[in-house]
Amino acid sequence: MQTDICTQGFLEGICEYTLLLNEYLDINIFVFIGLKMFLTNEELLDFYNFANYKKLRLILVENQIKESLNNEHITIIDNDLCCII
Repeated sequence: MQTDICTQGFLEGICEYTLLLNEYLDINIFVFIGLKMFLTNEELLDFYNFANYKKLRLILVENQIKESLNNEHITIIDNDLCCII
């Protein structure tokens, strides 16, 4: 399978990349740093739906709290490494 991520949009590239890693390397959990800065809420929901359909697990690490979207579970970790759920 050959793909050209450069000609795709950012969201399509991420979906294609995670799908390739899942299919060929059997990776099911993906960690993204600052992803909410680059995607709109609608694009995030599309990505969540894609990941759910493909049975992928996502962890998003963000430096600020934005509005919570459907199916998001937010955990805040402060400077003392205390978890606030």
